[in-house]
Amino acid sequence: MDLTDKELIELESEDSSDSMRKYNGVTIPKYLRHPNEYVFLEVPVIVPSKEEMDNPFLLVRRLHAEGYSRHGVVKIRPDKSMWNP
Repeated sequence: MDLTDKELIELESEDSSDSMRKYNGVTIPKYLRHPNEYVFLEVPVIVPSKEEMDNPFLLVRRLHAEGYSRHGVVKIRPDKSMWNP
């Protein structure tokens, strides 16, 4: 449920118990979620080729073509043979 700024202000200004709820004795607005209500998904891990590491635009193009843009974030892990800190 997405609320506009105006709706959030109205909820904050209301003093009724309908707009507030309690978690562990703390009263919080209903539009805030308790941390237990969030669902965390695993982040896709990508191991690019040497060519893609040399030219990151190729990697971005491949990730976009394969639909990774819908994830919002990906973890790029270089191959152990390429990583020499």
